[in-house]
Amino acid sequence: MKFISDLKELFIQPEQETDLINDNPNFVTRPNRIIHMLRVLRDAATQVTVAMPDGSEFPSKILAVNNQGLTLDQFSSREAHQKIHPNIEITIKAKQQAVPFTFKSTVISKKGNKLGSYKASLPVKIYYPQKRAFFRVPLEHFHSLTFRAALEFSENTLTGHILDISSGGLSLSMRTNIYITKGSTLTPVSLSIGGNETIICDLLITSVRKSNHDAYTRIGCQFLNLNTETKLAISKFIITYERKRAKKEASDS
Repeated sequence: MKFISDLKELFIQPEQETDLINDNPNFVTRPNRIIHMLRVLRDAATQVTVAMPDGSEFPSKILAVNNQGLTLDQFSSREAHQKIHPNIEITIKAKQQAVPFTFKSTVISKKGNKLGSYKASLPVKIYYPQKRAFFRVPLEHFHSLTFRAALEFSENTLTGHILDISSGGLSLSMRTNIYITKGSTLTPVSLSIGGNETIICDLLITSVRKSNHDAYTRIGCQFLNLNTETKLAISKFIITYERKRAKKEASDS
């Protein structure tokens, strides 16, 4: 019961309501989230930019991430390789889902006399300024999390998958020819969040993006007029999901 009472405290003081994952949505500070986000860059082979203390910048990639640090791929130029050495602070920049992704790290070691890889410390925080007040938790197994919604003032029904979720809103993905606009309301909405659990709510559409590549429409939504019971159910799902992912990442390290 303590878990429920702790969650209730989050909602009886709306003026102090903050992000459940980070106090400041512009920064990622939890170690398990930092490791997860760095692994996303690694798995996507995303090019990062490494900025040296003198302001010069060189491209690289993240090759490995664990609890002891991260490994950067060798620089393509000998000049860059000669500039990097243990104990200097570097700034690493990238873009994740079109959002700037920046953090500072300290070089631990480098391998190879000419060209090689570089071991660096994990950042204390990552600057990741999302355009929303609540940090969205990306759902890795989103195909098992579905929704069904009615578009207000129409007979149209939308179905698809939940891509990410926060205590303030979520992103949905669907294949549809129905005309959807920012500012429209979905009511009622049924969210299937695993097992036999379903959340019923209303959503305000805050963004609409149509892909030319996979024919999917992705919409960003804000929760409307949630009651305390629904808020608790959403918060419990987010916290439980984060704990499961943290355990998985710890076992993978």
